[in-house]
Formats: sequence, structure tokens, C-alpha cells
Amino acid sequence: ADARLMDRIQVFHQYAVTSVPAFVQRACVRALETDTGDVVEIFRKRRDYVSQRLVDRGLDVEKPEGAFYVMMNISGLFGKKLNGEAIVDSMSFTRLLLEDSKVAVVPGIGFGADSFVRLSYATNMANIEKGLSRIADFVSRLTD
Repeated sequence: ADARLMDRIQVFHQYAVTSVPAFVQRACVRALETDTGDVVEIFRKRRDYVSQRLVDRGLDVEKPEGAFYVMMNISGLFGKKLNGEAIVDSMSFTRLLLEDSKVAVVPGIGFGADSFVRLSYATNMANIEKGLSRIADFVSRLTD
């Protein structure tokens, strides 16, 4: 390789292929030895609850098969306004929701999907219910 790149290649190789820290190795062993059945079922219930609750409010969601996020389609809300400010993309939706209702979601633009926002359900059910209620209230107050 070019001498100018060799140092960077060596550093990348060192951390990508060798020198896995002992604490990471122990964590991997622990993960492989752990029965995840209960955890998987808990997250499945949360996913189904979040997805159904959003659908019941007339919002379209992409229900994941793995992970702990739901992608909510907000394109039907584009052009709607809150206090005179229009929702035009995932960034404006995210900002308005956070400022008005104190709910943080991730704009879909970062995933190449500006018509979506990402909601996490990696928290307890009380927080999920509170967040979904705030989202429903926020959406109900949008005007044309």
C-alpha cells in the first residue's frame, strides 16, 4: 500500500480484526449464554402496542421485524400547521413535536426517508403510553 495510507490501514486493521477488549469479549459471552425469550416477548408486545395505537389514530407505521423502533409515516401531515407553522418535512415535524409536546422522535431524513420519523419503544410502558398520548394530542391539534 501507499506509505501515506499504511499507518491508517494498520490502525483500522488493529481495531477491526484484533485487540477486542476483554470487557467486550465477556459481554459477548454473557449475551450468548442469556435466554432472551422474555426480553424478545416484552419488546414484541411493546412494538405491537405502539404500532396499533398509532394505526388507531390514523397514522401509518412501518412495523419492524427486529429492532426497537417504529417508523411512522408523517407525509399525511405535510402542510398541516400548529400555531401557524407548517409541517413540511421530518425535521419540522420533529422540532414542533419536541417544542410543543416534549416528545423526542428522530427525523427520517437521516435514514433517507423524509416522510417518516422514528419512535423508540426501548423504555417502560408508562413512558410509551405518555409519549403516544402526547403525539395523539399534538396531531389532533394540527390545522389545515
